[in-house]
Amino acid sequence: MEGVNAKTLRRMAALLGYDWSDEELEALLPQVEKSLEMVERLDALALRDVEPALQYRIV
Repeated sequence: MEGVNAKTLRRMAALLGYDWSDEELEALLPQVEKSLEMVERLDALALRDVEPALQYRIV
């Protein structure tokens, strides 16, 4: 996955209606990068044949 930068965060925030300062965006950047790393790790897991932990049965 490509890296995230403050410009990307600024654009995403603007699309969501937030007007955050550069300082706020820079403070969020490490947390966003860590979250994306964790999502990539989850995506890499071979879970195709794993049954869900919760099932809804409609009778």
